[in-house]
Amino acid sequence: MEWRAAYGGHVLIGRLYGLEDGREVAEYWSFREFWHPGERRAIVQQWGGPGLYGTGESRWESGEGVLEQTFWLPDGRSWREGHRNRENGDTYLTHAFDISESGEWTSKDPRTWRRTAQ
Repeated sequence: MEWRAAYGGHVLIGRLYGLEDGREVAEYWSFREFWHPGERRAIVQQWGGPGLYGTGESRWESGEGVLEQTFWLPDGRSWREGHRNRENGDTYLTHAFDISESGEWTSKDPRTWRRTAQ
């Protein structure tokens, strides 16, 4: 995953991509994160194939990043997901959740990522 600042530092542009033998083999997601001045909150927008789109709020709670998003498929079907993320040096811990219509978070995918030198 990589991030860079754009538009005078007002937007973060990111991407999640795969490497094989040190070479890039696929891009899975692209992201935009920005402060929405009208809503006074940080927004994340995310695109992935084929035609998947997600948007939601990013916030900081109890020492970790929390992201709540709604995703849509090209046919209009949608669902909600959440993530809780914590960085610890060269280790990045992320935990994905399904979010029910009543707002309950159900664990589905904890992962540990490690930074590698390039």
